Amino acid sequence: WLLSTIDAIDVDLALSVPVALAVVGLALIVGSFRGSHPGLVTLGVFLTIATLVVSFFPAGFRGGIGEQNITVTQMEQLEERYDVAIGKIEFDLRNLDVTNSVTIELTVGAGEIRVRAPQDVALRVDASVGAGEVQVRGERSEGLLPRLDYKSPGFDSASVTLTLQINVGAGKIEVD
Repeated sequence: WLLSTIDAIDVDLALSVPVALAVVGLALIVGSFRGSHPGLVTLGVFLTIATLVVSFFPAGFRGGIGEQNITVTQMEQLEERYDVAIGKIEFDLRNLDVTNSVTIELTVGAGEIRVRAPQDVALRVDASVGAGEVQVRGERSEGLLPRLDYKSPGFDSASVTLTLQINVGAGKIEVD
């Protein structure tokens, strides 16, 4: 994880955690002929839980740990993608003058995303959570694999649109 975060190497948790669990399982099988191994059993339990947690993360998630407070007021400041592995993204677009259609992707592995979108722009939100809650402008879905596909009135006929693709592995999405 640390090497991936500092971009030294690209480590895929969705693959490395189950592989580590398989290695511990094999060590337990081989070691079972020599007696009990409570340390390996404990490690196996933790890796099993980690494998379950990682399975909820959106494919290809990345980013660090912590909170990102992002306020964008000009189109030139926008990035195509914002990511946090574990933590929170506060994304404020209320003062953004949207001059051309744009799509933005936001992803959090475990945590929360809160977006404050401009009220005067045609908005589409495609939001999904592995386990948790999604709230988009008064609409709500929660539980395992909740998903909301929201379009503001007039979105399909608008000349300028804002599309948000939001994914959270475990946690909450809120769009005002």
